[in-house]
Amino acid sequence: MSKSKINIPKFSYPFKKVQSQEEYYDLLGKETHGNYLFSKNGFWHGGIHFSDTLTELSATEGIRAIADGQIVAFRVNSEYLQNDDEEKDNEGLYSNGFFLLKHYFEYPIGNKLTFFSLYMHTSKFSNYDFNTHIVIGENRFLRKGVSYAPEDKLEELDKNTKVTIGEELGGNRYKVLYVENTQRLDNATIHITNIKKIENKLELKCINRKIKTDEIVIPSSDIKVNAGDALGLVGEYNRSLQINRELLHLEVFTGDDVYSFASKAKAAYEADTSEDKPKPMKVIIEDGKDLYEKISECKLNKNSNIREGFSNTSAKYNNTTTPKDTILEVDLTTQQKVDQYTRVKVLKIDTTDVSSADYTVITDVLSDKKEIFKTLSEKSVKKELLSKDIKIEKDSTDEKYLLYSDDSNKYIKYSDCKESHPITFEWAKIIDESNEDDISIFTNLHKYLLPDVEDYKQEVLKVSSMYEKLFKEIDTNGNNQIEAQELEEATKNEAIKKITSKFIVKHSSEWDKKINMPNTIKQILEKHKENIKNYDKVKQHLENEEKRAENLALFEKCSSIADFPNSDKVFHINPIGLIGVFGSSGCYYNRDFTVDEVKAIVKALRESEKITSTSLWIPRYSSGISPTDKSYETTTKELNRVMNKYNINTCLRKIHFLAQCYHETDRFRAMTEYTSVYTARYDPYRGRGLVHLTHGETYKKFKDYMNDNEIYTNPSVIATNINYAFEAGGWYWENKGHVTATNENINFVADTDNTLKVSQCINGRVSNPNGLAERIKYVKELKRIFNYEKNI
Repeated sequence: MSKSKINIPKFSYPFKKVQSQEEYYDLLGKETHGNYLFSKNGFWHGGIHFSDTLTELSATEGIRAIADGQIVAFRVNSEYLQNDDEEKDNEGLYSNGFFLLKHYFEYPIGNKLTFFSLYMHTSKFSNYDFNTHIVIGENRFLRKGVSYAPEDKLEELDKNTKVTIGEELGGNRYKVLYVENTQRLDNATIHITNIKKIENKLELKCINRKIKTDEIVIPSSDIKVNAGDALGLVGEYNRSLQINRELLHLEVFTGDDVYSFASKAKAAYEADTSEDKPKPMKVIIEDGKDLYEKISECKLNKNSNIREGFSNTSAKYNNTTTPKDTILEVDLTTQQKVDQYTRVKVLKIDTTDVSSADYTVITDVLSDKKEIFKTLSEKSVKKELLSKDIKIEKDSTDEKYLLYSDDSNKYIKYSDCKESHPITFEWAKIIDESNEDDISIFTNLHKYLLPDVEDYKQEVLKVSSMYEKLFKEIDTNGNNQIEAQELEEATKNEAIKKITSKFIVKHSSEWDKKINMPNTIKQILEKHKENIKNYDKVKQHLENEEKRAENLALFEKCSSIADFPNSDKVFHINPIGLIGVFGSSGCYYNRDFTVDEVKAIVKALRESEKITSTSLWIPRYSSGISPTDKSYETTTKELNRVMNKYNINTCLRKIHFLAQCYHETDRFRAMTEYTSVYTARYDPYRGRGLVHLTHGETYKKFKDYMNDNEIYTNPSVIATNINYAFEAGGWYWENKGHVTATNENINFVADTDNTLKVSQCINGRVSNPNGLAERIKYVKELKRIFNYEKNI
């Protein structure tokens, strides 16, 4: 089975600020509209709305791709649309702009599930700013191409002029496409030292100045995206009389047979014994399996005293010295330091069971250790362990045992557990049902719309079969009826949201013209219009809404896209549920670190070298000056800022960047190299910052980039100002590389996962970079912390 052909995309949440499934459920409980599967009015809804919580989600940082894939269609409004019956210019404005992305799973080879993510109601064109850089430094001249001939000098730009740049043409000169939104057609270029990225700039994959607006664009070539890449901005979606309401509808659907894919994937996963098998994200422990305790069997390497209790002075076992080569069973989990020795409990001496006694021995006399696992009388109870919590040990026969409980010496045979990966879709309840009307959760929508009409008074309002599991949760008063208040509360209920997040439901899509909710409602009401007050006004409103539904439709025009559903009947998947299931491994791909995660990373790195302190930026020696702000909060903020700015955005890039910085700064303690004969010769431009910038020429270039002369005249500012310390690390990483090794972006070297080459870029010793062994060790340890091998 070839790993390169198996595809399980990485996932990311749709907004960068929040990266927790629980937080999303909490925020979605505050949304007044747009629940997954059903709205508060009882109508079918195949996606999720984000509106009331956009500020909390920092939506101005952009809508993010939820999975690796490609942009296959999009539409951008020149101006928002409006219903015909709106009287004021700004009332009822809505966007029919969208991004449509295609993704796929493949496991095993040949078993493929194509799915689409839809981001509906995106921003109009004029809300996008395409300027990516500002002009800095001195001698800010535009030139023709890469020529330095006097006649090819074009003009000098004012400081802080905004420009849009294109590709590098050579000699660190970049093509200038626009200056303050005015297009350049004269092959103008600018040098890299005269431009600076605009921070928090929304970098877009497909929106540009030349796109056609107000029509669906199907790109002629692939626009690939990674999970977490910015797609665009949220647009407006107002109902009648509403103004200035922004809203994103997020939806995931597939026209493929999920049943068939899941069945084949499950069979393959259970039979797969190859190294290419996707690593489990969970291990399931069933009820009633044997539990074991781990015992270490050792041999005495010299004549030794076995004593009572954890003391070096109490009576001996049998009041005699136990001879060399005696076999002991000991419980290493009971280790205690006593004076200069560590003692452990003895369970068996040769064939004599002494586990009920209180005998101990010092660890210094033990050798030839073998792990054995003894059966306990206790049995397992059913539970699940995430991959990051799985700890496995082997006995002398290579039988694997999984730690059953962190706080005890209890194990279970790994062969008695079941590996679980979401690619088998066992987490999902797949439903292929059809409603009578295709727009509501009811089998008799007429009863819901016209409860007082004589023809329907005797009917009982019924939910369709796909909602039966939820009915008891929704029917809080137990009268076997669903009231409006119960429906509204159900859309906010976290327990119900979690239940529905695992539902994959085949249902007609609202984005197909054939499925027009206002038209369906109008036909039902038409039959009883004499019973409806102001029917003409209601009818007019529904007809306007019909036009809106037609403007929003996209299925017909997207039908030419490869693998696009050939029917309006598609399987709908809860986006947050999908991300939560596949993204639960803790991957840091294209997302920010939290403060707690940075603390955990530092703690784990320090513990790997038996360093107990987790305080940041406290040097071991006074010469290792560090930032005045030593808080984890500021360090996390700066780390995320720099990683975002300099595209250190994949797990592999982050691992290598952190490993190098951790080594350079003496384990996140010193932002200045300690004084030595070696470092003093570079003064005043000794190593400072996250990757220790060295040499006056490097300081001068960073000074020009930051447009701050103090960096050159008072170089210690790079160490004491935490913003500059981190900025220096990111700038060096993206823009330079060591002059004796490479001039390319170190991100691209990190992509090859070659620690030697990355270290050469940082340290410059081509054959043997300083501290290479440590740098390699930190990369390995960070891969373990990131759970990287299980996420590739």
